[in-house]
Amino acid sequence: MAFQWILVLFGIVFTLVGVLAIMLPFMAGRSHLLTGWNLFLLGSINFIGIASIQSGLAWAHRYVVPDQLMYIRFVAGAITFYAVAFLVYYLFPLPRRLAAIPLKKVAISTTPCAVFLAMLCLVLSMLRFFYPNIQFVGQILIFIGINAGVFAVVFLFAAWRRQPWNVLLLMTLVFAFILAAVVSLGGFGRRDFLALLMTIPICFYWLRLRYLPPLRTLVIASVFAGVCLLGLAGISVARHATQSPDESPLDFAMTKLRELPAAFSGEAAQRIIGGDTTECSLAAIHLYTKERPAEPFFVVRYLLVHPIPRAWYPEKPVALGRMLVEHLLIANVAENFTLGPGIVGHGYHEGGLLMLIFYAVLIASGFRLLDQMLVTRFENPFLLGIFSSISGQLIAFSRGDIGIFIVSIAAGILTGILLNWIGRAIFGTSVDVPQSTEGYGEALPPESDFAGDPVLR
Repeated sequence: MAFQWILVLFGIVFTLVGVLAIMLPFMAGRSHLLTGWNLFLLGSINFIGIASIQSGLAWAHRYVVPDQLMYIRFVAGAITFYAVAFLVYYLFPLPRRLAAIPLKKVAISTTPCAVFLAMLCLVLSMLRFFYPNIQFVGQILIFIGINAGVFAVVFLFAAWRRQPWNVLLLMTLVFAFILAAVVSLGGFGRRDFLALLMTIPICFYWLRLRYLPPLRTLVIASVFAGVCLLGLAGISVARHATQSPDESPLDFAMTKLRELPAAFSGEAAQRIIGGDTTECSLAAIHLYTKERPAEPFFVVRYLLVHPIPRAWYPEKPVALGRMLVEHLLIANVAENFTLGPGIVGHGYHEGGLLMLIFYAVLIASGFRLLDQMLVTRFENPFLLGIFSSISGQLIAFSRGDIGIFIVSIAAGILTGILLNWIGRAIFGTSVDVPQSTEGYGEALPPESDFAGDPVLR
């Protein structure tokens, strides 16, 4: 289509703006590097910016043949969502005021407490493979098992940081990381493995790198990013392996580990750069503005009924990513295969620009609340565990199915709350008072986005 050039132009501008939105505040000492908002923007650069360029340069679209109006709707939807999200994130005061409330009372931060909770997490992580076949209980244990491995790494990293000479703690940390890697590979997706890869960089940044000059921090962070990219590239190829009926999740995870060397192939890079998010969003725009009625607040309804087992509620709605597969009549794919409709696709599935504004307000408020907590309470291991366990979801949020991702994010938060409750019950409670917004070795300047909030003084 001759009008595809608008996707290329939009993708270039979006990518440049996204990079500047991350780098300029960080290099100027006005904001931090590893925040939830920046992870979201990083994913958006790939799944919306670069994906739009790829879609605009392609000879043919994958799922539908768009007309000019569909291109305009996609660009208008993306601009509307991100413009509102930026305004809410930087100007809406309520999330900043609420940041001092969650996880205010935490377990006493000692090495025995950290080691005990880490060992408990390693046991819980094995429930990913050995859970009881009981409705509701089994599903909860799977979610806890996936996230528990990440929390184990966080607790052990925090303990080892206090005693870097302790070889036993370091060996236990390495063992926990390997076990968590196996657990995260037991499913179909990549986000859980990405979250594990991000755990060490996140802990290292908030407990050490944040005090270094921005340029030095950026160099070290780039090395971490390269390692994470290689690991994710290998899993991007291995994830398409087919699990045989008689193969357990544990055996399937080991199969994926053996295919990690594929990370160095060109095929792997193609699977993680860009992707088909723009194509899926265009397909959703086509389906739900021309062929099928819109479903306002679908994600809200999906989340409300999600805790109900499907065996009890057979008519429970499936996620939009699965609906797209069915509505586009895509055959010969795995039963759990889904498409990533993207944020723009979700907006048009639910009615258009007004719904995109609605979700922009909610999503940006959530990011601001998380980041304000990180900046002022960065030594809270439970908060670092939550952030690490959901980091893969945050990076891929702009690509995927919002309903599925929010469920996974909620699972990470609930795992942190559960572990905090256990730690408080056994080792006692301390009050996590918000700290100053110092960073890079000096206090952030008064004009900093995170400095000078009277609620946090």
